[in-house]
Amino acid sequence: MQLENAEIIGDIPERYLKQAANLVNTPVGSLALDRDFGIDYSFLDKTNPVAKQLYRNEVIRKIKKYLPGFKVEEINFMQSEKVTTDNLEMFTPAIKISLK
Repeated sequence: MQLENAEIIGDIPERYLKQAANLVNTPVGSLALDRDFGIDYSFLDKTNPVAKQLYRNEVIRKIKKYLPGFKVEEINFMQSEKVTTDNLEMFTPAIKISLK
């Protein structure tokens, strides 16, 4: 399984959507002053159902930690038309958030 950048949706101001998008589209370890910021993509080697659940868990955990005023309403995966060179399916996560 491969992921494209997540889409953040919700009936909240755009600046909040951008904050959440920045968090979930940043690989963990890539921010120098906070190596835990972002999403750990080590689950990508798992089967699709397992990887999707691990992604959901990671997103919910990180939003609780870094954006405590937000709530994850749902996470869906839209299958992309693209296929990787090694024939892995690509998905775009759609994360619906709201303010607590």
